[in-house]
Amino acid sequence: MDSSPKLDLPLILPQQAQKHVTHNEALAALDALVHLSVESLGATLPPLTPDDGDCYIVADPGAGAWTGKTGQIAHWRDGGWRYHSPRTGFVAYIRDQAQLRVFSGSEWLSLSSIGDQNSFESLGIGTPADPGNPLSVRASGSLFNHAGSDHRVIVNRAGPADTASLIFQSGFTARAEIGLAGDQDMSIKTADTNGTWRTAMAIDPDSAEVSFPKTPSLSAPPLFNLFGDGGRCAGSPESETISADAFVPPSYLQTFSGATITQGVKFIYNNQTHGGLEPALDPLVDDLMAKIHHGSTGSNRRYGPEFYTLQLTTQATGTVGASHAGQSYFLSLLTRTAIIPREVTLGYWLRATAQDILLVERPTHRLFIDGVAQSGDRVISPQDGWVEVAIRISHSSSTYLGYDQLMTNLYTAPSSTCHLALMNLYPGHRPLSPGSRTGPLGSLNGWR
Repeated sequence: MDSSPKLDLPLILPQQAQKHVTHNEALAALDALVHLSVESLGATLPPLTPDDGDCYIVADPGAGAWTGKTGQIAHWRDGGWRYHSPRTGFVAYIRDQAQLRVFSGSEWLSLSSIGDQNSFESLGIGTPADPGNPLSVRASGSLFNHAGSDHRVIVNRAGPADTASLIFQSGFTARAEIGLAGDQDMSIKTADTNGTWRTAMAIDPDSAEVSFPKTPSLSAPPLFNLFGDGGRCAGSPESETISADAFVPPSYLQTFSGATITQGVKFIYNNQTHGGLEPALDPLVDDLMAKIHHGSTGSNRRYGPEFYTLQLTTQATGTVGASHAGQSYFLSLLTRTAIIPREVTLGYWLRATAQDILLVERPTHRLFIDGVAQSGDRVISPQDGWVEVAIRISHSSSTYLGYDQLMTNLYTAPSSTCHLALMNLYPGHRPLSPGSRTGPLGSLNGWR
């Protein structure tokens, strides 16, 4: 063997004279080919005054001193041209293009055209990448340009409960988010200095309706409760005073599968629990007021219109209306067949006290729990405490019958009990954000 198999370097033969000549020739070839840098790959004629060590990739057709050398690496050394044949996998820096290219065996390819070899686990531009941010850029700007017409930036998520969004930070602390954040609504959210996130704007994907949960609407009509007792469970028409003398089962509800409605607990005006003179609150209703008022104490849990919760009790057997995760649930609570608008919002507070409760989302019923849109059925367990339920109901004008008995969307496990409070039904689609309502939503009857 007279030369090496990869770089074709001349080898010193046994008993060879002038070994230094062969050795220096091999070193000169290494100097040219290792960390290969060429002036150009588009020249067909050699330059008039090359510098010692300059390399070129001879373009087709080679001419002058390069005749017959197309595709070879021409290396100017000691006043003459030396030629080397590139091998597959050679990498060269092309100086006049400021590009790295790879030899495929027949042509020099840019890195952008070598397929899977251009797949990176991470990339840092001006800053190191890390596992949480495999693509990291530290720069004063980023440009995404069109390639002749349109240009779209796509952010994809795995499923409806996942997130596809843009987050804006200040000092690496997130302060705003735009996108699909865990539900189906396109939303804009902001975070305060404590890291608490709030939804400023949400767009419903089905109707394209825009809501501003934290912005009072000056143009929208005032909300009033279509339920005649104002959700206070103390008789209809609703009392003109803040007192609720006796529990009266709501006439707009009816039970099913043997379930029963009984008196729950009462919120008492000027109660002793929070410094008043009247009887103390039952812990169950005090927990509700704590949830409504975000844990604050004092006058906002001492005063206010009185109301009762209602207790719903389910039998051990009944008519199975739904199942979830292998558990059967009874259809236990309906609304009566009364005329209602085609688009309404139903709201109530719910607490499971024994066994689970299933809230079912229907094609015409959009379910919200504590102000967050759900992407399917939701199980409420006793450990969840009080939750605020809002159901946006939309019926097609061509198929609506004028009433909806299944508005509560509530199914109970066998031998379960739960409490409902402050039920409200109002026209249109304005789900109340958590904390926006601090007591019963009054009916028009209360102002007669």
